[in-house]
Amino acid sequence: MKREYVMNQPLVPELEEFMGRVREIFGARWLTNFGRVEEEFQRALQSRLGAPFVLPVTNATFGLFTVLKALGVKGEVLTVPYTFPATYHTLFHLPETRPVFVDVSPESFCIDPEKAEAAITPATTAILAVHAYGFPCDVERLGRIARDRGLALIYDAAPCFGVRLQGASVTRFGDAAVLSFHGTKVFHTAEGGAIVCRDAELLDRCRLFTNFGIRNEWTVETAGLNGKLDEIRSALGLVNLKRVDEGIRSRERVVRSYLDFFRSLAHESIRVNPHLYEDPDVELNYTYFPIVVAPSARLSRDILYRKLRERRIHSRTYYFPTVLDLPVYERYDFRTGDVSNAAYLSRNVLCLPVNPYFDEEDVAYITGCLADILGKR
Repeated sequence: MKREYVMNQPLVPELEEFMGRVREIFGARWLTNFGRVEEEFQRALQSRLGAPFVLPVTNATFGLFTVLKALGVKGEVLTVPYTFPATYHTLFHLPETRPVFVDVSPESFCIDPEKAEAAITPATTAILAVHAYGFPCDVERLGRIARDRGLALIYDAAPCFGVRLQGASVTRFGDAAVLSFHGTKVFHTAEGGAIVCRDAELLDRCRLFTNFGIRNEWTVETAGLNGKLDEIRSALGLVNLKRVDEGIRSRERVVRSYLDFFRSLAHESIRVNPHLYEDPDVELNYTYFPIVVAPSARLSRDILYRKLRERRIHSRTYYFPTVLDLPVYERYDFRTGDVSNAAYLSRNVLCLPVNPYFDEEDVAYITGCLADILGKR
């Protein structure tokens, strides 16, 4: 059977090490509800992220929902259409909020602070920004806007585990940031996530909401839901923490090879935004490698996607479709201005596979196929 060059595969721990933790859990007969292993995992995340206020949750989507509820966000919330749908889906499930879609910068893929500020109205209460592909937003400008306008600032940091800005985790910015621990990410618990927030009071409200709003055996303080992370996935997280740096290094080798290839190729239809990989203030985790394919009669993003697929190379059209593209979203109430950059990127960006199991031969095969398709060999 021929090799398939898939977009991503999770690094997994040694089975016996993981099963050793599972045996401990089974021996204790405590599988969920803030058990000893979940608490150990929480402390390990605090140490790794350099953040005192961290709450593991069942997934990042629920984490975003929890933060918005805990902050009491209502009214208009500025966000972007150029993101994974979970970002704005959380707002669609909060009937007291109304998404306002703001354009992104074609240079960073992230929300454009100038356009965000221009979109603020008296009804605006929060900014839900996205660190697209793990590239940090302009956190300083967004922070100033939020402080000056009295807005809550939440970051969808789903792919950002291991990303550091100015020497510390990018999750330290804003009122809160939410990480994904989905199996496609550089660090995972199969399914899961974490809320990283600024203070103990907000952490307490988030924890309360993820436990049905139950304070103790006799007291229910709010109509919360169930978003706790169980002991088994917490154990998987603990053992996977030992491999996360190995995974980042493996992905970096793939990304650096792609960068070298596209520098030598210098194809007029392909843009890779190399400055995003050269910022001395940023340490990336290399989860994604997006390229922008300028459409022409001979080449487009979708043509490149299909031709790679024919060669068993599985790229992804992140982020397409978006809220701008599908009729299903017409039933929801939102406001949008000029989001032409987001619309262009959603139709022309292709993410090449960045798999931690790729070796030099695998990358050479992929870049060789690209050279053939692009007519440069």
